[in-house]
Amino acid sequence: MPAKSPKKLPISEIKSTLLNVAQTSQYLLSLSIPQNVTDALGMGQIITERIELLCSNANLPGSSLATHESTNDYHGVTERMAYRRIYDETFNTSFYVDRRYNVIKLFEGWINYISGVDSRKFADPYANARYQYPGGVNGYKKDIHLTKFERDNNVVDNAKMLEYCFQKAFPISITAMPVSYDQPDLLKCSVNFSFMRYNIKELEEGTIGVEHYMNSGIVIENQYSAAEVAEMNAPSKASSNEPRILRGQGNQNVLTNPNRRGGRG
Repeated sequence: MPAKSPKKLPISEIKSTLLNVAQTSQYLLSLSIPQNVTDALGMGQIITERIELLCSNANLPGSSLATHESTNDYHGVTERMAYRRIYDETFNTSFYVDRRYNVIKLFEGWINYISGVDSRKFADPYANARYQYPGGVNGYKKDIHLTKFERDNNVVDNAKMLEYCFQKAFPISITAMPVSYDQPDLLKCSVNFSFMRYNIKELEEGTIGVEHYMNSGIVIENQYSAAEVAEMNAPSKASSNEPRILRGQGNQNVLTNPNRRGGRG
């Protein structure tokens, strides 16, 4: 495609492009808390939803490509070949702490549930606990969703949202929260989540939406037929379980070749 030449644009087109941009302050966090954690803390769905609204900031995830450098194919040229996708290791969030400290209690309780430190079992605060992975590795890992939308999402025709799904996430650390007698400020709790990978799903306002997973490897709907998808997912012939016949000199079967010697004569 050749380079474009400068041209005049109407004011209406410039306004519709430059003034129709996304803002950072419109988002919604959806937490999935292990049931045992909410039961132990006595937190219902209403408290969990309030904690979600207290999320002051979150980061949309990023990823990169691992590359291999090739420097000997062309004179004076260094090429990079992509061979692997690398996802961010953590998902960072911050929450305003409510006056009942439910935000701190929730994430401290979640980490206590993972590590096995339960105040009901260990009356001694200096007691040691062994990691028990309650319910298996999936017992404390839950999917977290972050929906990005715009302020006029309900009035614009065919408005769309982006839903980020962080698969198998769990809190990996809680940042220290300083307090002092200086000028008072809002207390924030920063929580870092570890996750396996993320998906991006495009939603249309008022509908459940078509699952267009951009990063998950799931085939986008209507791009391939059902027969083509089944053929791509079928095991390759090279990986069949049929025994491989060893060939020797003259392309003869090594196992049935009468001239083959089992050892040195």
